[in-house]
Order: sequence, then C-alpha cells, then structure tokens
Amino acid sequence: MVLQPKGALAVMSIRGAAVIVCMAVATLCLAASDEQEDEEAMARVNGRAITADEVERFMRVSQAGAPPVSPELMTTAVYEEFQARRKWEAIESLIERHLLCELARQEYLDGQATSQPLDEYAEQELKKLEERAGSPAKARHLLTGLGLNVDQFKQMQIENALATKLLFDKVYSHVHASPTEVRKYYDEHREDFRAERSVVYRQILFVVVDREEELTQRERAESVLRRIVQGLDFGAAADRYSADSETYPGGRREVSVPDYLPGWLPPAVAGLEPGQLSVVRRLAGGFSVARLEEVKPARVLPFEEAQPRIKEDILQRERTAARAEYVGKLKKDAAIEYLPPAAALGLE
Repeated sequence: MVLQPKGALAVMSIRGAAVIVCMAVATLCLAASDEQEDEEAMARVNGRAITADEVERFMRVSQAGAPPVSPELMTTAVYEEFQARRKWEAIESLIERHLLCELARQEYLDGQATSQPLDEYAEQELKKLEERAGSPAKARHLLTGLGLNVDQFKQMQIENALATKLLFDKVYSHVHASPTEVRKYYDEHREDFRAERSVVYRQILFVVVDREEELTQRERAESVLRRIVQGLDFGAAADRYSADSETYPGGRREVSVPDYLPGWLPPAVAGLEPGQLSVVRRLAGGFSVARLEEVKPARVLPFEEAQPRIKEDILQRERTAARAEYVGKLKKDAAIEYLPPAAALGLE
C-alpha cells in the first residue's frame, strides 16, 4: 500500500459482509458531523468534540461480534463499573483514532479531509459490502443494525486506511524480528509448540440472517458448487463468495482435535475423505460448501512450521509496544480535555 502526499492513493482493501462487517468495523471510528457539535460532548481533542452519541455508537459497533453481556449476572455496582469502563475505553480509542487521522491528513493530503482516490476507494468498499451481503438493500439493513448509514460507513473506510498507513510508516515498518531472535525463542520454548491432531479444510459460507433468505442463499451455494465441480478454484471461490473470507483467506480453516475424539470432523466436512468435496450443507450460520484437505497427527512442530508463528508473535508484541509509545507521544503533544460527563466516569 502506497500513499503519497500529492499523488494517487493506493489504499488497503477492507472486505465486509454479514458477520464480517461486525469484526471489520469494530476498530474504526466515525468523523464528527456539524450536528454532533451540538450534542453532549464527552471530551475534546485539539478542539474536536467527541460526543456521547459517537461514544455509544462506537461501543455498539465494537461489541457487534462479541458475546452478549448479561447484566442480571452482575451486581448493580459491578455492571455500572463495567459500563463506565467501556465508555472510557471508547473515548480513549476515539481520541487515538482522531489524532492518527488528523496527522495522516497532514502527511498525505496536505491537511484536506479526503481526496478523489480515497472517495473512490470508499465507494468500492461499499460495493464489496453489497455484493457479499447479497444486495444493496441487505447491506444497508446490516449497517442500520449497527447504527450506521452509508456515508458513515464510507468515512470509516477512509479513516481506517489513513490511520493504517500512518501507523505502518511511523511505527510498524521500524519493528523487526531477527532470525536469531526467532530461533532462540524456539530453542528455549520447544515444548510449547506441541500441536494436537488437527483437521485442515476449506469452506465457503453463505450466511442466512432470516427465513426469507433460505432459498436465495441455498441457490447461491448450489451455483458456486457447480462452478467448483466444473473447475473453478475452491480458494478463489471462497475469497469471492464466502461471508467470512476476511477471516479465512481462501476459505482455509485448521481445527485442533483432541486425541480422545479420533474420528471427529467438523460438521462442514463430516464423513469426507481428504480431497473430497461436500454437497451444500445447512449449518447453524447458513449454508456451507466445503472440502477436506488433510488430517494432521499430533506432533511437536518443527522449527520451519513454528517459525512464522514465533515471528508474528514477536512482531505483534513489539508493534503493540511501539504503537502505545507513539500514540502516547501524540496524546502528550495534543490538547485533550475530558469534559464533566467523561470525568464523572471516575476512570481518568
């Protein structure tokens, strides 16, 4: 991904549909509108208000894919503290995202809010959402359920691209994990890389939200299955049609299976032999087309297999620390004011 201050912008693609939208938008923020300035402000960052409405919307979106909270299982005091902490974390996240986007616009857009390539990118992301949801109407229904409209969704894609680019340039590109460091970690923690038996398979998921979609989604699944039988690459089909392709590129999944379940296979591929393709199956979340790839026996992973995971773990740890340090400096240099509604949370 390349962003240049006065050139064309090539931005990171963010796919979304059905369940995936819940996860994809959880880390994004919303731009302030003129109307928001009149709402109750929780905080201000460099003069920009973060409103109560914005905070509530952020919490709703960020919790969309998470298990529901059961207030009845908590005391009133514990639940109130839980809610207060969620609000405080949302405020902090919105402050951070605003600072990142503000600096990114200065770095790449000469301070302007957007550019034609970014607008085109946001429109493309909307089209992808509509395709994966099944129709423009279903995509808008999905967004409405998250408290978003189309313009807000587009703005979120733009801000995510800007913030991601800035973090890559200023933080992530400077973090490295040397081969020596990776090998040393493996040698010292070899027993930590003992893998259970695992099942590797590919799946294309067609989500069914309500009964009205049953027939349509089954027909889509049957159509894709016919194309795969006729020669369409399964991985390519999964990337294009599966509702969870963002989480599972190529539809590939690997599930660990304890030794005490020797014959168990995931429902999507139950009864198949490696290399076999399933029929269209109705699962809990919708319809599935799947192919069993292999069943791996329990073993200690060799260094070659463990290396990518170790490297990614080291990089993730270092990136998290570097990001926290970078954002901390931005906050230190920014004019941040926590207004009475935020201060009343008692968590500053």
